[in-house]
Amino acid sequence: MVRAQPGVHGAALNRVEPPTGEVAAVVAAVIGVPPGQLGGAAGLTDGSWSSMQHITILLDLAGAFGFELTPRLVQELTTVAAMQAFVSDRRDRAPLPTSSEAAMTLVLQQLREILAGPNTAVLATVRPDGKPQQFVVWAVADGDDILMSTTQGRPKHRNLAAFPHASLTVYPAGDMYRSVEVRGTSSFVEAGADEVIERLSRHYKGTSWQEPAGLGTRVTVRLSGLVPGKD
Repeated sequence: MVRAQPGVHGAALNRVEPPTGEVAAVVAAVIGVPPGQLGGAAGLTDGSWSSMQHITILLDLAGAFGFELTPRLVQELTTVAAMQAFVSDRRDRAPLPTSSEAAMTLVLQQLREILAGPNTAVLATVRPDGKPQQFVVWAVADGDDILMSTTQGRPKHRNLAAFPHASLTVYPAGDMYRSVEVRGTSSFVEAGADEVIERLSRHYKGTSWQEPAGLGTRVTVRLSGLVPGKD
């Protein structure tokens, strides 16, 4: 995934202009033409700029408007009109957070939305020998925490017992570029563990949980103290 960096042309966006004017200012600055000469159809589709200019434009837009540049956006935002529509729509639907607290609120909202469905969750842990290990897990939101399940003695339990800090990445089925990562501290809870694994099973499989024979004591893994994972 390409990480957006603030563009050298971001200063042009400090003027009080509608989003369409701001986008045009960035595009014009990169390709070296007056903004008034840009039509909405200008872009890769009509040969107005090169692929290298296209990436530079998108990096500057991402830095100026605070969004993350993904391969999907590179494919979709190929004209001035598409860029203007994206920026305008994003402002209408999700204003940029102005503080770390607001950013965390937005991340938690996105996390809950994804975990509301039976979507993929990947838990990153550290083994007792210091090596990383990941697990695809069932996960549900519980307030500002995340609930998962394991049994005592399993690798996931051993890892988190040794190093309770962990990272969880979730993404909707078929759209890995909408991933959300959070980091937190794990703890084990025995009380109510059967109810939690039942909830997880019905959420992901739609059926009741049948505990395999020979496993250790069932525990709930609670990931709390969440912070956004994007550094």
